[in-house]
Amino acid sequence: MPTIQEGGDRTGKRYFWLKLGDDFFRDKAIKKLRRIAGGDTFTIIYLKMLIKAIQQDNKLYFEGIEDNFADELALDLEEDPDNVRMTLTFLQQKGLLEVVDDDEFYLANAEKMTGSESESAVRMRRMREKKTSQCDGDVTGQLRFGDIEKEIDIEKDNRVSKDTLCRTDVQRVIDAWNEIGVNPVYKVSSSSKRYKMLVARINKYGIDNVLKAVDNVRRSTWLQGGNNRNWMVDLEWFARPNNFPKIFEGRYNDRTNELPDNGGGNGQWQ
Repeated sequence: MPTIQEGGDRTGKRYFWLKLGDDFFRDKAIKKLRRIAGGDTFTIIYLKMLIKAIQQDNKLYFEGIEDNFADELALDLEEDPDNVRMTLTFLQQKGLLEVVDDDEFYLANAEKMTGSESESAVRMRRMREKKTSQCDGDVTGQLRFGDIEKEIDIEKDNRVSKDTLCRTDVQRVIDAWNEIGVNPVYKVSSSSKRYKMLVARINKYGIDNVLKAVDNVRRSTWLQGGNNRNWMVDLEWFARPNNFPKIFEGRYNDRTNELPDNGGGNGQWQ
C-alpha cells in the first residue's frame, strides 16, 4: 500500500495512500485492460498514475517538458511512451481519465481510492491503541479517554484558527502577485481550483516561501513574457504542484541569455 507524506510545518504532515479494494481486479474495465496485449503493463502504468495523482487533487498536469502529455508522463513514470499512450487512450475511452483542458487531466477513480490521515490523527490513533492495551480498569479507561477527547477538541480549535489565517495569507499572495503586473488577479473564489492549489502551496511551504516564489516571478523575464511564445505566467500555473517548486528554487530567474523553453503546450497524446 503506497504511502506519501504531504503538508508543511504550519499544519503538520499528512499521509496519503492508495486503497485497492478487493474488487479492483474484478472491475470489468480492468479485466478488459489486462486482456489487451501488454495489458498487465498498462495496468501497472494506471496504478502509477493513481499514486502520482493522489498528491495533486486526483489530477495529472502537463508542464510542456516534452512535446505532448504522453511523452512527458512516460518520462515521469519511467515507462515506454507507446505503452503510456495506449494506457491513456484506453482510460479515456472507459471514462477513467477526463481531459479538463490541454494541460490538466483528472483520474475519475482516484478520489474514492485515496486514503488520508493527518499526523495528529496518526498520533492519537496510536495513543488509543497503546492506552487500550494498557487499560486495567473502567476508571483508568475513562480518564484516558477523557485525555483523548481533550486533545481532539484542541485540534478542532486550531484547525478553525488556521483556516482563518490561511484566507489572510492567500490575500497577501494575491496582493504581492498584482504588484508584479503580470496577469493580475481581480477575484478568486474560495471554491476555485487556483485558490485551492494556492492554499495547498501555503500549507506545504509556508507563507514566507510562497511570497519568495512570487518575488522570483518578478526576477524572471521569461515568466513575464520574454520567451519565444510571448507566453506569460498566471497565478494558476504558478500554484500548480509541479510548477511551483521550480519557481521557488529560482530556476526561471534571470541568469544568462539562455532561457528555458517551457510552459504552455497542448495535452494531446494521439
